[in-house]
Amino acid sequence: MISILLPVYNNAPHLGACLDSILAQSETSWELIAIDDYSTDGSWPVLQRYALRDSRIRPRRNAGAKGIVPALRLALKHSRGSYITRMDADDLMPVDKLKNLKRLLQQQHGRAGSPPARSAIFRTEIWAMATAATNAG
Repeated sequence: MISILLPVYNNAPHLGACLDSILAQSETSWELIAIDDYSTDGSWPVLQRYALRDSRIRPRRNAGAKGIVPALRLALKHSRGSYITRMDADDLMPVDKLKNLKRLLQQQHGRAGSPPARSAIFRTEIWAMATAATNAG
C-alpha cells in the first residue's frame, strides 16, 4: 500500500480537485493521510465529505505545532503504507503517478537487493525518475 501524506492549510478552493485526482489513480492500493493544519477557510469540511465517500481518505486535525513539517510528521506517524509519498493540497496527481512510481521503485529495488526502510522509500520520487532515465539512456 502507498501512503499519501497531504498537509492542508487554507486550500478549500483547490482541495476538491486535488482529492479527485487522487481518487482517480490507476493504482488503487493507497491511503491518504490528510492533515488539516489549522485551516480557517472550510478545508476541514471538504476533507470530511471526501472521507465519507472513500474510506482510504483519513483526515486528521493537527493539534500540535503548526506548519508543513509538523503536519507531515503527524501524517507519517499515522500512515500504514510500505511506500510513502507526499503532495500539496493545491496540486493534481496524474492518473498513473502512483502506479509508475511504485513500478520504478520495485524495479530499482529488485536490482539492488532488499528495499530500504519504509520511511525512506517514496519521497525518492526524483531519485526514482532520475534512475529510470539513467537506466533507459
